[in-house]
Amino acid sequence: MVYCRGIKFFGCCLCLAAALGAGGRAGADEQYVLEFSGDGDYVQLEHNDSIDLTEELTFAAWVYLRSWTGDWHQFAGKGDDSWMLRRQPTAVYTDRCSNGVDLVLRGPEVDIQERLRPFWRLPFSEWVHLAFTLDAAGGEAKLYVNGEAILEDNGIEGTLNSNAFPLVAGAHKEDPGSAQRFHDGYMSDVRLYNRALSKDEIGGVLRRTSEAVDGLVLHWPLDEGRGQTAHDVSGSGNHGEIIGGAWQAVEEPFWVDRSPVPDLAGLSRQEAEARIGEKGFTVGDVTEVDRGARVVGQRPSPGERVPADASIHLTIAAESARDIKPAPPERAVPIILDMDMESDVDDVGALVSLHALADRGEAEILGVVVSAKNPYATLCADRINTYFGRPDLPLGQLKGDGVDRDSRYAQQVAEEFPGRLESADDAPDAVALYREILAAQPDESVVLVTIGYKTNVRDLLASGPCEHSDLDGRELAEQKFRIWICMGGRFPEGREANLLWDAQASAEAIEAWPTEIIFSGWGIGASINTANLMYRLPEDNPARRAYQLFNNLQPHSSWDQAALLYAVRALDDGPAADYWVLSEPGQIQVDPESGHNTWQDSPGGPNRYKIENRDPDLIADEIDVLMMHTPSE
Repeated sequence: MVYCRGIKFFGCCLCLAAALGAGGRAGADEQYVLEFSGDGDYVQLEHNDSIDLTEELTFAAWVYLRSWTGDWHQFAGKGDDSWMLRRQPTAVYTDRCSNGVDLVLRGPEVDIQERLRPFWRLPFSEWVHLAFTLDAAGGEAKLYVNGEAILEDNGIEGTLNSNAFPLVAGAHKEDPGSAQRFHDGYMSDVRLYNRALSKDEIGGVLRRTSEAVDGLVLHWPLDEGRGQTAHDVSGSGNHGEIIGGAWQAVEEPFWVDRSPVPDLAGLSRQEAEARIGEKGFTVGDVTEVDRGARVVGQRPSPGERVPADASIHLTIAAESARDIKPAPPERAVPIILDMDMESDVDDVGALVSLHALADRGEAEILGVVVSAKNPYATLCADRINTYFGRPDLPLGQLKGDGVDRDSRYAQQVAEEFPGRLESADDAPDAVALYREILAAQPDESVVLVTIGYKTNVRDLLASGPCEHSDLDGRELAEQKFRIWICMGGRFPEGREANLLWDAQASAEAIEAWPTEIIFSGWGIGASINTANLMYRLPEDNPARRAYQLFNNLQPHSSWDQAALLYAVRALDDGPAADYWVLSEPGQIQVDPESGHNTWQDSPGGPNRYKIENRDPDLIADEIDVLMMHTPSE
């Protein structure tokens, strides 16, 4: 599936001829955008009073991000001490997200940059409409992406600084001198207003369904196709000088012009497809949407024509009230989830995702077992199960010796939220629960997903016959389990926490396991940063609380969610089958003392590991949707 990164409101598209203003600059049948190489290209307008806006303004532009140099760059701004709209790189300002949009507003009373970094990542190779508004008298600033406000700050104090710097698009100038921090990509339809536009007005500007003209002091369509002048068509005479740059011809239509498809909530997949078909689309993928979600065409690169049958995708609102359910598979994937739920918070993200997949008919949760000795880990899982309407879900606790580590969130979630269990002692023994669940399942049907320590698995394999089955543990596992998806290991070698902690159990469990094991290694989940939208969840959501306690709702790697997603959506050529490819068969070896793992290729070997095959950001978007799931009504 294809999603747009971050807050999912990418539904507003337009035809190029309308979007880029008056055509015919270089030829009646040609349309152009301005290309910025990332090295020395920009557009500037020398200072004049009409652009020295300190109390109220709106800036808007269409931007296309091609790459970056590893440092921040600027889309537009006026000096270093007034306003700047920028892109921040990976590992900068990790309190928000890498490759994020960053709005800086500075005045004599307060520097409000720190409050204006939203949880939203700029996509590559896509046109995005960025806009921000400032109303100093009302104490309000807003940042918009494709017409939707992704950040609103109602605590703005004072006005912006007045300065004599030029207005620059595509680069940064700390003073009227040399430029730096150049944009690499394309830009068009740059506008500046001396008032704060409303949401409807911004939507009209980007869709070209209406034209906001009051207060327009600068409008560079950037569609000239020749010359070094950015002509201002606002009537204000604010023509800009193009430094470097190149004109890129594009073929019409450039964006697919489609309006929102209304009233999709509550429809089946088939009904939704029929409704969308009425709008003239060929449906590629349909997934969860809320009321008013928009349909968008695949966005081509500049110069690429949109195919007539371009597949479309429904974007996902961050605060979905009700979902369209995709058609479930013939049988939901039966899952036993074995987790630690103590050291890292991605266990929480995985458990929430599993509930979401179960509500969508894609997974059947047979049971959850906890492989950690921390007594609050099981209680935390119980609170999440209860919140998602499954208080009686089979939940087991490691009773023997095992790993006991502190948790930043488990105790607080256990104490702040309601659940069925009063103590971890109330939960059944994990191995006994394993055996009871397995005995009742069809042969070779159950998918085991482990996202914690391997203690329970080792103990299951070593168990003897019981009231539920006359088979010993290894025989029972061989009969009932179809496959084991294991989050653990580094490949081709290294040390990773899930195998390192209780390394003896890891070595013994993997060695004795009777079916195929697919490893989702550390490198797979490390680059999939999710939880970008959890700050929008209600405060009575225990998953939100866990992420808040763990890292103050910052984006976080998704090792456990990546393993779960593979188990549910990649097996049997599922919709995520091409997200990863698998290694050649082989055998993983875990040192029982150090936890260090090594890999040995071996034809016919029982193990394989996942290899990245898709953009991690696209996978993160899919996981974010699951993590934003709310309990079924």
